[in-house]
Amino acid sequence: VEGQVPFNFRQVLRKTAGKSLQAYLEKALPDLVEAIDWNVKEGKLIEQIETALDDLSGDQVAQIFDALERVHTLSDEFGHQAIRNIVIDDEDMLSTIAKLENGEQRALWLLLQNPMCFQKAEDIRFFDYNIPRRFGRRFKCEQEFDIPREQEAQDAFGRALASFFKKHDGSGRSFDVEVIDRNRDGTVQTNVFIEGLPSSSIEFEETGRRRRRSRPALEAAIVYDKENGILEIVAKGGKPVHNAICELFAQNMAGCELELEVLPPLPFNLERLKHDGELPTDPEDGIEKARVRRLKLGPTNGAGMLMIEAPAKNAEFNAVGIARRWFADRNPLRGSFTVWEAAISLHFWPIGDRKPRIIHIELGKLGTSNLKELKQEDRQLAEKYLKQWKLVATT
Repeated sequence: VEGQVPFNFRQVLRKTAGKSLQAYLEKALPDLVEAIDWNVKEGKLIEQIETALDDLSGDQVAQIFDALERVHTLSDEFGHQAIRNIVIDDEDMLSTIAKLENGEQRALWLLLQNPMCFQKAEDIRFFDYNIPRRFGRRFKCEQEFDIPREQEAQDAFGRALASFFKKHDGSGRSFDVEVIDRNRDGTVQTNVFIEGLPSSSIEFEETGRRRRRSRPALEAAIVYDKENGILEIVAKGGKPVHNAICELFAQNMAGCELELEVLPPLPFNLERLKHDGELPTDPEDGIEKARVRRLKLGPTNGAGMLMIEAPAKNAEFNAVGIARRWFADRNPLRGSFTVWEAAISLHFWPIGDRKPRIIHIELGKLGTSNLKELKQEDRQLAEKYLKQWKLVATT
């Protein structure tokens, strides 16, 4: 799954074991529930579930795996925010979600209570994760328009985009378009699914193995913010595909020829790092210290750059503290200097005999970073704190 720690069935079972999992299985596979003693300890419970799965058909097991993998996808920070986006106006659902123990239980509860809301949350997470990455592109619109809710307009957009893909790579035999409201920020998201090129794989059935043909879907999403005139697109295929989606979306959904200006990636609010060299973290993440290790400064007016850098491995020093000691009353962090680049180091507590781990996060004012180069778990943790420290710009 894009942007997710790899799915581990046992780990998801462990995090959902109990009333949440029992409620889901009672609805999906009631015969399985009767074979399990739900009052035993967690380890024994998981063992019983795995044993019970051995007596199910391959299709039944695949059904459970598919549901729990989708739950896993919505269990991270992007998934949590997507769920809140969907249920933000329902106080009862928000209250229930807040009481659940972890992301897996929140996602499983929503899948059980409202599968349609769950699917919408999946669509929102797909966009939110990908828009700051290589599949995302942002445009500025000069005109204001309303996204049509009539199926006729949505079908016209789908047909036009499918026609483009037929000429582009031979795909596009069928399509599906839907419009959903992103309740939290008032924007509107248009989801597009285009039939991709056929593929085949070897799969197991009850009677043995066989080659199964499939018709995969190509997914894209467009979010329009009428208040700010921002149009954002997530799609694979690079500039030609992004441009085609823009043009056809304008013709069929906006009803006009939009004048669009390509916008650069959202900048980081690095000025916030001038005031405190150490940043707060949550105890459960096992971080001993988060510090501002390096700051690259430029004058508001004039040429040249000034770099203030603390040692890479020594967590006792940070760039803000060094600047205060070096420059005293002439500290550039208190004057008319702008932070153009920054490096933040996360120092973890040691585990056993292993050396303490360090993650270095490098950020540029104009939206550049090394986040793509980090391991998935580290990137997700870094992205969590960039939001928590309010370093991520929103406009």
